[in-house]
Amino acid sequence: MNRYLLFLAVGIVGLSSAFAQQTEPVGVAQKKESIITKLKRYTRPAPTPIKELDALPPLPQVDYDVISALMDKAPAPPPVIDSIESNSPREQSRPAQHLLSQVQNVMQEPGPVEPSNESPSPFPSIDPNSLDLLWPVETRTISSAWGPRIRTTTVVVRTSNGNRRVRRPYTSTHRGIDLTAPLGYSIFAAMDGRIASVGRDKNLGRFVKIDHGNGIETLYGHNSANLVAVGDVVRRGQIIGRVGSTGRSTGPHVHFEVRIDGKQVNPAPWLNDTEELSAEILAYNEKIRQSSSRRR
Repeated sequence: MNRYLLFLAVGIVGLSSAFAQQTEPVGVAQKKESIITKLKRYTRPAPTPIKELDALPPLPQVDYDVISALMDKAPAPPPVIDSIESNSPREQSRPAQHLLSQVQNVMQEPGPVEPSNESPSPFPSIDPNSLDLLWPVETRTISSAWGPRIRTTTVVVRTSNGNRRVRRPYTSTHRGIDLTAPLGYSIFAAMDGRIASVGRDKNLGRFVKIDHGNGIETLYGHNSANLVAVGDVVRRGQIIGRVGSTGRSTGPHVHFEVRIDGKQVNPAPWLNDTEELSAEILAYNEKIRQSSSRRR
């Protein structure tokens, strides 16, 4: 009996010590449980492993001999149509190249540009074979005609008594006509035209040259004043200058020339003896006179 009780006591003590080692106090267990809960709240779950992608299927085997035979039997492509719009899938897949090719087809390369010497004329065309010239001055008096004429010049001659000046005659060819008029009289344009040049020459003095088109020009020399500028468009009967005696001149007059393609011709047969200035030109010339008188 005593032995049995001894064994029982020893077993109870062993079980108590084992239970005491495995069992924790209630407070400690609660703290551990609270810490574990917080850790679970703030800790991200572990990422799930990514499933590996399946392998791509193998490419089909291409029989190039069959493709070459099919291409040989295929019909030729249709000709390119000069149109920017197209609905073919191939052209829609490459819109930039398609538009560029179509624009190049539509646009043609420019040919060589030939220079033109013709310029629009502000005055009617004149026939060189039928000129109609207005008298450049109102006097309508020719003091020196076209053609040969005898002139005199001063030369120095040595004599036994010394050098002296003498005048000797000589023959020359007059390539225009001289129109006598008082100093300061108006000079009129013989036809419509554009002022080609205005200047001063040793022989002609102050002069004006007018281009009338078709290779026709008129020239007015020995002027005391020029009232136009290069490039001005003048009308028939318009004042272009004033009578003078500049250059090689023996008195007030106008040296009048007509040139056709650069060659001087006699203007006398073409002068209109019956024409009078229109009221419009007279009024315009009066404005020119008043303007020139104010500039003096």
